[in-house]
Amino acid sequence: MHPPPTPEFGPEFCVWETTLACNLSCRHCGSSAGKARANELDTEEALALIDALANLGTREITFSGGEFIVRPDWRLLLARAKSRGVASLLVSNGLALTREVADELARQDVGSVSLSVDGSPPAHDRLRPLNKLHALEFSGPCGAEGPSSHEQLRHAVENLRAAGVTVSAITQVSKNNLAELPAIEEFLVASGIDGWQIQMTNAMGRGARSAGEHAIQILEPADLPTLYAHVRRVQREGRVRCLAADCLGYFAPDEPLLRSVERPGDNFWQGCQAGMRVLGITSDGGIKGCLSMTDTFLEGNLRERPLHEVWNDRSAFAYNRRFDEATLTGGCSGCAFGKLCRAGCRSFAATAQDGDISRYDHCIRLQDAATTSSPQ
Repeated sequence: MHPPPTPEFGPEFCVWETTLACNLSCRHCGSSAGKARANELDTEEALALIDALANLGTREITFSGGEFIVRPDWRLLLARAKSRGVASLLVSNGLALTREVADELARQDVGSVSLSVDGSPPAHDRLRPLNKLHALEFSGPCGAEGPSSHEQLRHAVENLRAAGVTVSAITQVSKNNLAELPAIEEFLVASGIDGWQIQMTNAMGRGARSAGEHAIQILEPADLPTLYAHVRRVQREGRVRCLAADCLGYFAPDEPLLRSVERPGDNFWQGCQAGMRVLGITSDGGIKGCLSMTDTFLEGNLRERPLHEVWNDRSAFAYNRRFDEATLTGGCSGCAFGKLCRAGCRSFAATAQDGDISRYDHCIRLQDAATTSSPQ
């Protein structure tokens, strides 16, 4: 048994990019998924990683990608996590979630499958086209015009619900699909989705490189009132349980409602937890505080240093573990919540602000204040 994590910090939650191989080629994909990395962790290394996480006290692993089901050994990985008492969650595009796969997820006690839903059928299919490199079995029958990723998504929901697996949705919001939120809501309500996480698309990977008619336009601070108006309305009406992702906030008067699924809301933003309670692992063994962060935030690699050594290294994850409030700039400088908030989501700030994580221009308090103070 390796030494336990440092008393101050423990990797309770791990998000693991198990492979970059994917059966879709999403235009806004932050990791440019499609083809597997050249040197991804093999089965033995992947199983050893699960053991290492369990030894560090990890309570929950989110298996992500790429597309997790593309890995031939996905059943073995879920079984190992179950045997070690670590809860398993999945993030999936739904394309390969046949009834057989859904039944296996239920047998492995997968806690929830979060499906990516980014628009009405035409909009979703535009943002998430098929990648023919990985033509896995589809979750449902293909129509005469070929497979629609949204249609397969609908079948995935049916298969998961029939198997008794909790189904939630994640929506990546950009200017390209901001107006699609009402249509997504209607689909989720009609499908009986258990929860909906709304987050802003990062300017990373394929999304940062797209051009022409398929260019992804990241939300600007001025777009936030429209986004928050929708989130607040959905939460108020309660037709589907809705949660603002970590890149949304912070400390507006209704912060507990934005941050809580259950009512009355009692959660609030406590700062980015990357490297404190959260850990990200890339498919080739890279170690980050959060999987969404760019590779400039890599702290090491499993093949070079054991996971427990990296995690217990007191010089690692310094942007959060050794945060200094005096480094805050812009609208975050002098904020009453600065010490706790630590300038919001580190990942989104880094990509939206050219690597500058000393401020968070997309803070809703700043936008609410600007709206209140602007002349009518």
